[in-house]
Amino acid sequence: AGRDQKKEHDALKKFMPADCVNYDDWNEFFCEPRRLVKSLVLTDRTKLFDKPPGQRFAQLRNVDWQTSLKSVKTHREVHSLWGLFASIHRVFFLHLMMYLLTLVAVVPAPPESSYIRLAGNSTPVRLSAVGLLVPLHAACWKLASWFTAGRSVRCCRHMAINALLFILWSLPIATYAVLRYVEAFGDTVLHRLHSRLSMWMVVVVHVFVSVFGALVILCVPGTSSKPQWNMTRVPFKSTVLRWLFWLIVLSLKARLSLNAVSALDTAMDELMISRPGKESLRDLPQYAFSPQWDKDMIEWSILMFTGFLLYISDTQFWFSLGC
Repeated sequence: AGRDQKKEHDALKKFMPADCVNYDDWNEFFCEPRRLVKSLVLTDRTKLFDKPPGQRFAQLRNVDWQTSLKSVKTHREVHSLWGLFASIHRVFFLHLMMYLLTLVAVVPAPPESSYIRLAGNSTPVRLSAVGLLVPLHAACWKLASWFTAGRSVRCCRHMAINALLFILWSLPIATYAVLRYVEAFGDTVLHRLHSRLSMWMVVVVHVFVSVFGALVILCVPGTSSKPQWNMTRVPFKSTVLRWLFWLIVLSLKARLSLNAVSALDTAMDELMISRPGKESLRDLPQYAFSPQWDKDMIEWSILMFTGFLLYISDTQFWFSLGC
């Protein structure tokens, strides 16, 4: 009567361990014959499918299920925001990139001065700062993928490949550092290398590597192994209509958001809230973390977050309306 009663440790009554194998993992495991052949191990550490076909059924009672199922999980049961971020990271990246670009387009450039501002003195430099979102997002994306992916799909690349990927994702940081150095000391720094080099060339290189990284994030699926089932084929007509729909929606969104972001910037001016991007690098250490500075940064963060929340929520309306 009570033999089938559910029994769990006290520490596992609310949440099972992240790597606990459940019925979904069993189902996926037995749907892939190649993984099944590779993973089923007997208690004597030999593989079940190394036995002759006529002996395999009798050997099922000797299968070491704990060892065999140790590396079959494809998705860890993570109860955190990493799982949410891993599933919608491209949507988040696209909207945050558009939001930051809108801010650069709306907020007027600060007046010319002899000191260097935190976000840059000119519009090209301020625009280039948005490219730093690419390596930052890539790092969060890889962390989310690592935290949520099971052992069977975690990609263990060669160290040289990992080093190459690290260099590629770090290129926007390197090019932006060179750009800010040239902005601070002038084109004469580049003229030491070649007389035709200028800051605009550095801007073009930085924009190129940043756009390339952004396209990788948006267009390359974040999978580390061959999917278990092939993706459903979509007719070409449906694909064109989807892309056309989102192109129109995002274009209208970008145009209409100019007024909203401009109103947000005007509100900050009227409230006399300091913006970190407009502060001088020379004077910033003197008043940073003062009571007035802390108050302004808290208010600035709340307004920026609220604006971004409304910005991304607007897309949900169009998604529900069109899809």
